Amino acid sequence: MSDGPAFVDDCTNARILVVDDDEANVALLRHLLARSGYRDLHTERDSSRVLQRFEALRPDAVLLDLHLPPPDGLTLLAQLQRRIDADDLVPVLVLTADASAAARRRALAAGAHDFITKPFDRAELALRLRNSLTLQARHRALQRHAAAITAALHARDDAERAAVAELQAARARIETVLNTRGLAMAFQPVVDLPTGEMIGAEALARFLIEPHRDAAAWFAEAADVSLAIDLEVEAVRAALERLADLPGGTFLSINASARTIASPQLAALLDDCGALERLVIELTEHEQVQDYARLPRPWPRGGC
Repeated sequence: MSDGPAFVDDCTNARILVVDDDEANVALLRHLLARSGYRDLHTERDSSRVLQRFEALRPDAVLLDLHLPPPDGLTLLAQLQRRIDADDLVPVLVLTADASAAARRRALAAGAHDFITKPFDRAELALRLRNSLTLQARHRALQRHAAAITAALHARDDAERAAVAELQAARARIETVLNTRGLAMAFQPVVDLPTGEMIGAEALARFLIEPHRDAAAWFAEAADVSLAIDLEVEAVRAALERLADLPGGTFLSINASARTIASPQLAALLDDCGALERLVIELTEHEQVQDYARLPRPWPRGGC
């Protein structure tokens, strides 16, 4: 089907199929519709060809004579309804000289939307056709709106599923690091400038599994899946295991967030450390501390 009239108040661009076996009626309807502004007009006088023409044209409305050689108008009405999509509206207006209640009931039961009685009145023809096409335009607009809403909901659901899947994948990556000890520590010397003597080292985390990216991205991802403290404590653990590799008398500086510094996990780890006097816990430089009172000062057992 075409999209229907572009504007509710102007339906004259609709595609109209006129079905009548009387040549004079067809000519008159063409004339009346053209005078009302309709331009896309198609006619069919052979009732046996109506369904084929309907399929080829996919008209926006059909003007159908009831009294046709077989198949007659009522038969065609029923057949047309089976060819119209269930969620679409294609008005069929029957043309008849029989204005009896019985004729109207039969036509309505077969699927007719309205009646145009003979002899034709141009004003009535234009109004009835316009009303039917206006209803169709509104129906199709609602269908498009519903389709847009459905598409938006599907897109939102897809985005939510993708976000959940990404979070699950992120959590799996962080858990892999934690479970396989998938990080190592590099050490950046801290040198006394006047003497050139190494006085300490800053521990820097390096991740050994894919994806290959900087440590900040790993710690940010751990925060996204509520594993930031676990990962930072694991980094501290890895650094402490290398403390003995540093020259005696030097300190080891370790970065940690305020939440990790105040966490029982880090406290438990440091309780087992035998050289707290060599340890410097450095607050991560991009960290904003909301509650300094929660930070241990000094560290239990006299550490830094």
